[in-house]
Amino acid sequence: MIIPADSLVFSYRVTYLKSQEVFYSQVYDTIFDKSDPMIQRLLTRNKHNLSARLTALPVRKDDFNLSSVEFRDALCLRYMKPLLQLPPVCDGFNAPFTTTYALDCRKGGLVIHRHHEIRDPFHELSSLVWSCTVKEPVIRDGSLSDPPCETLIADFSARGVLQPQATALFDVRVINTDAPSYINKTPDTVLKNAEKEKKMKYGCACEDRHAIVYFH
Repeated sequence: MIIPADSLVFSYRVTYLKSQEVFYSQVYDTIFDKSDPMIQRLLTRNKHNLSARLTALPVRKDDFNLSSVEFRDALCLRYMKPLLQLPPVCDGFNAPFTTTYALDCRKGGLVIHRHHEIRDPFHELSSLVWSCTVKEPVIRDGSLSDPPCETLIADFSARGVLQPQATALFDVRVINTDAPSYINKTPDTVLKNAEKEKKMKYGCACEDRHAIVYFH
């Protein structure tokens, strides 16, 4: 029996790619085992599904056209390199303005600014797809409760996401998974714990108004 040349080429190519995958996996494991904990954390975080944006077309209408500074800063954050041209001190606490400090400081408004940069485009895109999108809807008015309790507000809501005429509530949380308090936890664990906290806080109130809630 004569095997077509194209089939042989394809078979050899598949075999070669598998051997290369095994080889680079072994190289990765060797480097990982010899690295300190912070580098291991970096490698684990960046191993899967975090490089798609590097090859995305810089389409302006989709806000993918990063400036040179934004692109460079994103690479620095990805590989735990210091950002360039940072101010020397925080204008809120007068503390040294490092990358970690900038991601964690709650006084200067940087955290809430990052939060809004995620929420606002998400809400804008949702308004193009679903009806009745509302920014910062009140889930529970604490002043109307007896006794008074905390008022709960989501980031935005949309109707008809999964069920017709049913309201879905969306809430975003920005987390620095490399903060010193999280250093002994994996990024996945940090994010899952944050999701559990959100569910405990908003779950009952959302069920009372028969709403579906999403946490990001």
